[in-house]
Formats: sequence, structure tokens, C-alpha cells
Amino acid sequence: MGVGIYIVWPAFYTDITDAYRLSKRGRLRTDVGGMYFNAIFALIIAGLYAATSFAPLLLLIMLQNFAILQQALPLLRLDGYYILSDLTGVPDIFQRIRPVLASFIPGRPADDRVTALKGWVRIVVSAYVLMIVAFLGLTVLALVINLPRIVATGYDSAAVHEQAIGPDFSHGQALKGVLDGIQMLFLILPGAGLAYTAVRVARRSTQGAYRWSSGQPVRQVTLGLAGAAAVAVAAVSWLPNGEYRPLQPAERGTLTGFIHQLAALPTGRPSLTVERQQQLGGAPTERQRLAHPTTPPPKSPTPATPSASPPSRTTSSATTTSSATTTSSTTTNSTNGTDTGATSPSQTGTAPGGTATAPASSTSTAPSSTTAPSSPTTTTPPSTTTAGPASAPSASSTATATTSAPPTSAP
Repeated sequence: MGVGIYIVWPAFYTDITDAYRLSKRGRLRTDVGGMYFNAIFALIIAGLYAATSFAPLLLLIMLQNFAILQQALPLLRLDGYYILSDLTGVPDIFQRIRPVLASFIPGRPADDRVTALKGWVRIVVSAYVLMIVAFLGLTVLALVINLPRIVATGYDSAAVHEQAIGPDFSHGQALKGVLDGIQMLFLILPGAGLAYTAVRVARRSTQGAYRWSSGQPVRQVTLGLAGAAAVAVAAVSWLPNGEYRPLQPAERGTLTGFIHQLAALPTGRPSLTVERQQQLGGAPTERQRLAHPTTPPPKSPTPATPSASPPSRTTSSATTTSSATTTSSTTTNSTNGTDTGATSPSQTGTAPGGTATAPASSTSTAPSSTTAPSSPTTTTPPSTTTAGPASAPSASSTATATTSAPPTSAP
């Protein structure tokens, strides 16, 4: 067992080269060893969920199931590839891709590595080769078209973590700063792996093309045209034209989307057309989203419904003045806790000693020894009300005001 870099990612591995000594059944059991581990781990997590009801554990179980499906795909040298190899008895299917493809050329004799395959094994291997060639071709084309957005996504994510490292250490969060640095490293790995893979593929393809076309003018012209087309597609996809925007959370990378990208090649920005960018809200970067977070629009206030009936009581003593043509209602509480009835517009209550004239925003108060308690005053536009003479109702005077509402009293 050991640790290494596999498909640009760190991975644990087990050397099972000696498994070829086993029988076919034994080799198949060895091939699905990784799936065994994923299944056992998922069962353990399911037991923990049954004991704790911690919902995030369900997500971990689902991820393990996806890992099993990924390992079962025979597109790379994963478990599915070795299972297919042991089922067919062909230990080196990838090395037979070129001779199998050459066997489809009419009039050309098949290679011995193809004629050695008999019956259903040759059919399965030929179908697998056609599928893997189509898959690899579409994958390379999709990477070429979407390279600007892949680069922009990696750069944007790395910049977010880079900007967070300084504040993390300055605020005493050294561990978080170290984790941000590690995440930056993991963001660099895929880009470095893609660059390394592209260089290797280009070098091997060039060497193979040179050997294949050496001394053959027709083949050389064919390769020249194919190379020019590849360069044109790369130039159209990579030249900056506004498409260097990071991938958005709403994008799924579906086959339908890839077909739309192929149709958009003449626009000069197939990875992100103008219309698609508008649909994505401009395809903002993560730094822009963090700097300008979106907030929900404020709720519109609900208009208050006016009451058809006059107020029955108020909790504080208040006096409202009105203009010469408008009267308003006010109900007050007496200072001794007894509610006073509302008087008619012709009656005004004054304190002993004469008449009182209200100023522009005045309130009529009793200047006697017993006064109303201090309370908020509500006023309308300035007006003047002159109170007529009246006698005080009792020694314990109360402050009242004019009202035009029907008489009301508190219970």
C-alpha cells in the first residue's frame, strides 16, 4: 500500500500485480475490493445515523454510492476497467485501441492482437474501443472550449482564499489560514494536471502523426488540415472575448449544454455567449458576490385601514385643537381615575378663575391646585380656540376638551 498522485489527485493505492496468479473468480473479487470498502463504510455511516439521527450523515452515504458508480465506469483505469478486462480475459484493452480501429479500415488486414480475439470477446472489445474513443474525443473538445471558464474559476477561488489568509493570521486564526493555503494548493493541482496531460497528449500525438504520415503526401495534407482546424477552434475559444468568467452554481455541465456550445462556435465565445451571460446575471465572480451580497427587496408597508368608529378611550390624557371649521374628538381620563363624559362642541371645561384662551398649538389645562398629569400632546395645524366661561365641576378639577364625536365613556 502507498500514497501517490493519480489523475492529478493524491490517492491511496494497493499494488495487486500478483493478482494475475489467481483464478478468474479470484481476480474479480480483487477488482471489486474498493467497492467492498465503500459499501462497508456506507453501512457503518448508516448505523451511526440510525443511532444519532444526524441528517448530514445521509449525504455521506449518498457520496459513497456515487463513488461506487464512479469506480465502476470503465473509462479510466479504475475498478470498472479491470473488471471488464478480467471478464473478457483481455489484460491490456487500452493497448489494443489502435489495432482495433485499424481493423475497421476496409481492405486492410487485421492485426494479430485483433484476430486473437474470438467470438463475443472481439465484439465487446471493439464496442468498448469505439465508445472510449468517442468519449475521449468529446472530453478533449469540451475541455478546449471551456478552458477559459475553468481557468477563471480556479483563479477566482484561489484569489478568495488568498485574500482570506492575511485576515486569518491577523485575527489569531492560524489554523484557518493554513487551511486556506492548503485549499489554494488543491486548486492549483487540477490546472497543473491538465497542463501536464495536454503536453503529453500533444507530444505523443505529434510523434504518432509524424510516423504515420512520413513519406505520404496525402496523409500529410490531411494532418495539416486537421491541425489547422484544431488551432482555429482553440483560438476561437481561448482569445479573450468576455468569456473568462467563473462557472456559476446554477450551471450543471450537461450534454445538452455542450451541444449548445458547439452551435455557438461561430460567435467567438462558445463557452459563455452573451445571452447565457445575461441569464446568469452577468456571471459574477465569487469575490464580487462576497463584496456585494444580494439582499432581498424591502417589503412594502401595509397601509393602515381607517377606523369607522371614533376611539372609545385613550390611555393617556390628551388634548386636540381644531381649526374654526373642523372639530376633532378626544377622550381623556381624569386625574382621580374617574372617566369624564365627552361634552358637546358648545361646552368647554375651564378651571376656576375665568376664561382661558388656547395658543396656536395650545392645550387647555386647569391652573388649579390639582392638574392633569403630564402626558403626550397631539396637535393639528395651528389654530385658536377660545373657551367660554364655565364653573369648575368640583374641587377635584378635571381637564376636558371639545369633541364632535358621540358621547363615549370608558367602562
